[in-house]
Amino acid sequence: MSSEVVDVVDSGLYAHPDLSGGVPGRLTYASAFMGVTGGTVDQYFHGTFVTGLIAGNPFQANGTHNAGDGGFAWGLGVAPTVHFMNSRIFDNQGHFVRAPTPADVDTLSANAFNHVAMVQNNSWNVCDTTYTTLSRAYDIHVRDALNSPAQSRNPLSIVFSSGNMGNCDPASAPVTAPANAKNVITVGASSFMRPALVGNCDTTHGVRDVSDFSRRGIAAAAGRFKPDLVAASTSSTSAVSSPYVPAGCGGANLIDANYYADNGTSFSAPLVTGATVLLKRRIGGTPSPALTKAVLLGSAASMNGGVDQFTLNTLGWEPASPQGFGRLNVQAIVSDATPARYVDEDTSPAPIRRFTASGQYYEQTLNIADVNLPVIIVLAYSDAPSMENSVGNAVNILNMAVYNGSGWSWNDGNTGSQFAPPCIGGLTEGCYLHDTVNNVKWIKIAPNSVYPSFTIQVVASSLAAKAVPELDSGASVNQDWAMYVYNAY
Repeated sequence: MSSEVVDVVDSGLYAHPDLSGGVPGRLTYASAFMGVTGGTVDQYFHGTFVTGLIAGNPFQANGTHNAGDGGFAWGLGVAPTVHFMNSRIFDNQGHFVRAPTPADVDTLSANAFNHVAMVQNNSWNVCDTTYTTLSRAYDIHVRDALNSPAQSRNPLSIVFSSGNMGNCDPASAPVTAPANAKNVITVGASSFMRPALVGNCDTTHGVRDVSDFSRRGIAAAAGRFKPDLVAASTSSTSAVSSPYVPAGCGGANLIDANYYADNGTSFSAPLVTGATVLLKRRIGGTPSPALTKAVLLGSAASMNGGVDQFTLNTLGWEPASPQGFGRLNVQAIVSDATPARYVDEDTSPAPIRRFTASGQYYEQTLNIADVNLPVIIVLAYSDAPSMENSVGNAVNILNMAVYNGSGWSWNDGNTGSQFAPPCIGGLTEGCYLHDTVNNVKWIKIAPNSVYPSFTIQVVASSLAAKAVPELDSGASVNQDWAMYVYNAY
C-alpha cells in the first residue's frame, strides 16, 4: 500500500467499493469546510468521481473487478494504491454554501499539509478571470501551506482545473481564478474517444485535440501560459455516487450501478494529480512543487497538428495558451529510460544555487545521452505572489540559456516554436528576446543539434521581491528554482 496522501477538495466521498468508502486505511481524513453541514458523504457525484480518477482500484479487496472497455477497467485511477483525504466544500447540489475567501484557502491548505498530503486536487473555480485574492493566496500556499508568521518552508503541490466555459460566461475564454495563479499546476482538457461507450461523450475527436469547453489564457496578460498542460477528459469514466442520478453527456453514459462517464476540466485535473504521485515514486523523495511542475511539463506530449475545438484552428507547437506545454504523458513519467537530471530547489542556509541579487547566474555543463533524441530543459520556480488585481505576471524574472562550444546558443524566448532556433555566435544579446512573463522557462533542442556536451545558464535577470521569506536574512530579494533536463547526464 502506498504511503502518499492526496487531498481531494470537492463535494465529499461516497462509500464506493473501489475506494474502500470510510474503511480506515486508504481514506486517511474527512471533514467539511466553508459552512457545509451534513457530514462528508457525497450526495452529489463530483467528489467521488474525481477521487476515483485519482485513486480508484477495482482490483482491491471488495472492488468491483469490472472487465471495462478493451481491458481498461472503468474505474481504475492513475494512482490506485494512494491514500486520500476527503475535504468537502460543496453542498448536496455541488454549490458553495458561501463564496470562498483567502481565510478558507489558509484553512484548506494548512489542513492538507498537517495531514501529510503531498498534493491537493481542486476541481473547482469561481467566475472571475482576474488575479484575485484567492489567486494570490494559492501562490503563497504552494510555497508555504501553513502561511506561518515565521514564513517557514511548508511546500504543497496544488493542482487546479482551468475551468469550463459554459459554467461562467460562455463567450469568455480566460482561465478562471484561482486556477490563474502562477505557482499552481493548471490543467485544461484534451479529447479522446471511447467508441465502445454507449452514449459516448466524444465520438469524433482525437488525443491531439483541445476540448471546446477548456478555458485558456490569462485575462489582459498576453504571453502568460495557462493552462500549464492538458489531460484527456471528454469521455472520463469513474466511480458513481449512489445517491446521484448521472446526467453526464446528456444522461446517456450510466455504464452500470458503479460507473458512468462525464466530461469537463474537473476530470482533467485529477489525472495530473495522480501523475504527481507516480512522479514522486520515479524520482524518489518528495520533489518540490516547482520540480513537480517542471517534470510534468517537460515530459508532456505535443498537441501539434491537432485541432482547438473552440476556435477550430489547427494547433501549433507548444507552449501556447490552448494546450499549455502539451498533454499529460504518464507513460513518459513512469517508463522512459532515457537519462534525465533533476535539480531541485536550493534549501541550504547559505545560498548555493539560490539567487539573492539581480545579475547573479548559475551554470552547469552536461553531456547529451542520445544525439538522436531532443534535449528538453524546463526551469520552474515558485515566484513571489503578484499584487491583487494585477495580471499576475512574474515578479522575479529568471532567464535560461543553453550554449555549446561551437558558438551556438538557445534561450527561453517565446518564439512560438517547439524547437527554438539557435543563435549563431554564442549568447548574443538581443538575438532572441527572453520570456519575461512566465515563471516556467522551456527550451527544446532538436536531435543532432548539440553534442557531446552543453552548458545551461540560469540568470537572475530581475529580482524584485523575496520569494523565500524564511531564508537569506541579509537579503531584501531572493529566488530559488528547480530544473528538469531530459536526455542528459
